[in-house]
This record gives sequence, structure tokens and C-alpha cells, in this order.
Amino acid sequence: MITELLIDIFLSPLQLIISLMPSLSFISLPDGLYTWFADIVSTVGFFLPITDLILMFSLWILISNFEFFWKLILKIWELIPFV
Repeated sequence: MITELLIDIFLSPLQLIISLMPSLSFISLPDGLYTWFADIVSTVGFFLPITDLILMFSLWILISNFEFFWKLILKIWELIPFV
């Protein structure tokens, strides 16, 4: 139950993005694309420790983006006296 709630929280933005995509006359997305993707993630979630994978993915994102955010903070700090 908790795992499905976490999966739904992370897949809700995907459903929003897919619903906002315009439909073109020569190509269109299948109607059940989101449910198909959510079913795959839910099935994998029952076999793999999704909570551990989410934690590892979050740490990887945090570590990979730390340098960018640190430099952004330093640049903003340097600009404060000139404002």
C-alpha cells in the first residue's frame, strides 16, 4: 500500500505531462500509455525494493546537482552587494 502510494506520487507528474501534450494529426499517443507505464512500475515495485531504489536515486540526484546549486548560491551571494 505504501509503495503504491509512493509510486502514484512519482507518476502523477508524468500523467500530467502526458495529458498536456498536444495531439498531432499524423501521430498520437495511445490512450492507455500512462496506465501501461504505471502498471510496469508497480509490477517491478513488488519484486524490487522500490523504497531503497528511490532513496538511492534521490541521493544520486542530490550529489550530481550539489555543485550546480552551490555555484548558484555563491553567484547570488556575490551579487547581493551590487543590488
